Amino acid sequence: MSNNATPQILVAEDSKTQAFRLKYILEEAGYQVRVAMDGKEALGMVKTEPPDIILTDIIMPEMNGYELCTAVKNDPATADIPVILLTQLNDPVDVIRGLECKADNFIIKPYDEQILLSRIEVILANRALTENQMQIGIEITFHDKKYFIPSSRLQILNILLSTYEIAVERNKELGFTQERLAQANDQLTSVNEKLQIFNEKLKEANINLSREIHEREMAQKALSRSNKLIQLMDSVTRHDVLNQVAVINGYAMLLLDVPPDPADLAVKLNRIHTAGEQIQRLIEFTRSYQELGVENPVWHKVKDIFEKRDIASFGNQLTFHLDIGDLAIYADRMLEKVFYNLLDNTTRHGGTAGCIRVHSYREGDSMILVYEDDGIGIPEQDKEKIFKQGVGKNTGLGLFLIREILELTGITIRETGVEGKGARFEMKIPPKAFSSSVPEKKDSKDIS
Repeated sequence: MSNNATPQILVAEDSKTQAFRLKYILEEAGYQVRVAMDGKEALGMVKTEPPDIILTDIIMPEMNGYELCTAVKNDPATADIPVILLTQLNDPVDVIRGLECKADNFIIKPYDEQILLSRIEVILANRALTENQMQIGIEITFHDKKYFIPSSRLQILNILLSTYEIAVERNKELGFTQERLAQANDQLTSVNEKLQIFNEKLKEANINLSREIHEREMAQKALSRSNKLIQLMDSVTRHDVLNQVAVINGYAMLLLDVPPDPADLAVKLNRIHTAGEQIQRLIEFTRSYQELGVENPVWHKVKDIFEKRDIASFGNQLTFHLDIGDLAIYADRMLEKVFYNLLDNTTRHGGTAGCIRVHSYREGDSMILVYEDDGIGIPEQDKEKIFKQGVGKNTGLGLFLIREILELTGITIRETGVEGKGARFEMKIPPKAFSSSVPEKKDSKDIS
C-alpha cells in the first residue's frame, strides 16, 4: 500500500468519458486517482509508482485488462496489488478468465456508484488477508477447453461472491424489467381496447357515411328523374297535346266554314275523334309516368300479373303460354304496365299475331325473362329506336315507359326477334332481383 494515508487508485480505461467519470466518482469519495488510457501505459505506471488498487477495463488497445492483470500478478513486486476488472460479464468464460489472471473482483458495466465504492472498500480492507493467502493451482475444463486457475482461495471466493452478487442484481433488474413489461402490456391491452372501441365507432361512422352517400345518390337520381319528368311532361303537354288540339281545331274550323257533305263530315268527325283519343292516351301516360318510382319497389310474381283484369282481357285476342314457374321479380309497382304495354304493342302492331309465349332461363348470375309473339316482328333498324320517346305509330310512349319502369331496379330490355317471325323482348334481371326455381335455358322455338 502507498505510504500516503489516502489510498491511491489507478484507472485503466481507453474511453476518456468513462475514465474521467470514474476519476470524478473516486475523487469525490476521497481517493487519489491516476488514469491510464491503455493497459501498456497502466503497467508502466504500476512499476513506477505502485497504486493501492487497480480498476481496469478489459477491452483496451496495446494490452487488454486480462493481460494487464496477469502482468501485475506475475510480478512479485506488484502481485499483492488488488485488481478489479470492469466488464460486461456476458459470458461465463469471463469469470474463468478473471480467475485465470488472478483478478480480485469484478465490477459490472454500467456500474452503480455505491456498489463500486463498497467493493473497493471491502477489497482494501481484505488486502492484508490476500497477501498472506497461499496460492493454489487448479486445472479446469469448460466447454472442452482447459483453464489453469492460480488464484488464492480468497480471490476465488471474492470472484464467486462478486459473480453471485452480480447475478442477484441482474435478477432484480430482470424482475423490474418484467414488471415494466407487464405494465406496458396492461397499457397495450388498454390501448387495444380503446382502439377496438374506436374501430367500432369508425365502422359505424363508415356505415352512416355510406348510408348518407347512398341517400345523396338516391336524392340526386330522384332530382335527375324529376328534371327528366318535368322536361317530358313539358314536351307532351306543349308538343304532342297541342298538335292534337291543332288537328281538332283545324277540322272544326273546316266544318264551320264550309258545310260538308255527309260523307266528308264522317271523315272529319272521325279524325277529330282520333285526335281526342290520342290526347286521352297522352294524359294517361303522363299520369302513369308521374307515378313511376314514387313508391319503393316490391316483389311481383310474374304468373300473377297475367291474372290481373287488364292483362287477362288480352286473352280475348291472344293465347298465353307461360313457362316461368314461380318466378318473382323485384321491380317498381308499375311492373304490370310493362306487360300491358307489350301486349298492347302486339295487338296494335303484331299483324296476325295470335300467341304469346313468356319463359325464362338463367344466364350466369342473372335471369333472362323473355316475351315473344308470333306476329310480323320488328325490322332490324328499328330494334333500338322503338324504346325512344315519340317513336312509333301511336303515341310512341309505350315501349319508352317500359324501359323507364324496368331501369328503376336495374332490369334492362332489348328486342332480339327476327322480322317476319315475331317480336321477342328479353329482360335481363340482375342478381338478387329475382327468386324461385325456374327452368334451365331453352332454345327459342317458333310459337305454334
